[in-house]
Amino acid sequence: MSELDARLRKLALEAKRHPSKSRERQKYLHQLISEIQQLSQQIHLDCPSDYQGSYREIYAVALQRTYRYICENIDSYQPEKAEVMRWFKFLLKKKFPDAIGEIFNPGRNRNWSNTKRRSLDDINSSPKENIENTNNETMSLSEQIVQCIQEDPEGLFKEKKMRSNPEVNFRWLVRKRIERYSWEEIAQEVNVNVSAISNFYQRSLEKFKPKIKEYLEH
Repeated sequence: MSELDARLRKLALEAKRHPSKSRERQKYLHQLISEIQQLSQQIHLDCPSDYQGSYREIYAVALQRTYRYICENIDSYQPEKAEVMRWFKFLLKKKFPDAIGEIFNPGRNRNWSNTKRRSLDDINSSPKENIENTNNETMSLSEQIVQCIQEDPEGLFKEKKMRSNPEVNFRWLVRKRIERYSWEEIAQEVNVNVSAISNFYQRSLEKFKPKIKEYLEH
């Protein structure tokens, strides 16, 4: 057993030894998670090609889920079966598909291999209409939708705000995504959880899909 494994095992066993929610348990859990956080940056998980561009934000959500699980279920750790980091990696791999679902399909339990990322282009299901005209005389569907949202004729998109942070509205969020800001960057800017702001975007997009179609048909 390496010195690192021995140190992590000691912290995990000390946390288990103290009562749930006790100050002592919380202290050892904090130390354990702090150690794991430093090591987690060296781990890279397989990610479906459709989500490679969002790997960092998916990984961040998976990490938080795993840390939370360890803190809530440290009593389930069995040192005779695996060292702490091996246990952590096993849990992280299990949480990764859940993180994809949380970001791109909130509220749905679906197989991650069949999960499709929802985008502005999905508002219209006709593939031909998603192709930008080669002579640039006609805007692509995405550009039409973005223009529609930014013009916001009835002020609906600006009024759709996050409950946890009213400064974040759907119109602003669409602009940030079009400017290619990642969910992680946006979340840091407004000091909210990655999954929370992504879920807000997905829910808003679904809610306004009929209204956006209505605008585009006029």
